[in-house]
Amino acid sequence: MACVTEDGVQHAVNSTWKSDLCTTSTCVSRDNGVLKFLYSTFDTNYIGFVFIQLQVESTRENCEEPTAEDRLLYVYDKVQPQDQCCPIYRRKACLFDNKEYKVRFETLTNFIILLIVKFTYRLTKLGPQAIIALQ
Repeated sequence: MACVTEDGVQHAVNSTWKSDLCTTSTCVSRDNGVLKFLYSTFDTNYIGFVFIQLQVESTRENCEEPTAEDRLLYVYDKVQPQDQCCPIYRRKACLFDNKEYKVRFETLTNFIILLIVKFTYRLTKLGPQAIIALQ
């Protein structure tokens, strides 16, 4: 017994295969619980049969995409690898007031240093009570 796909390929029961990059299929056997009785003229007895149904169950890979909120904040490059189902989305710029701003590591590092300097300056200006309040 085997499942036969549209292209004529036979697949054994419980075997799994990739139908395409995004679809995994399995040949499954289902007992539909229907018991049929046939009368045998040879030995005048009833013969019971349970019909087994073979079917192909397929699951499609779920590809993640940037959310609508993310698309309002970032510009993405979409790369489709040839051997993968799902594309890869890479952030290439930030969006602010409908303008694109390229983010480079140096810019991000300088921004973090600036924040630390401003925070440290505020702490020293407020004195020891600010440090105690943070603890």
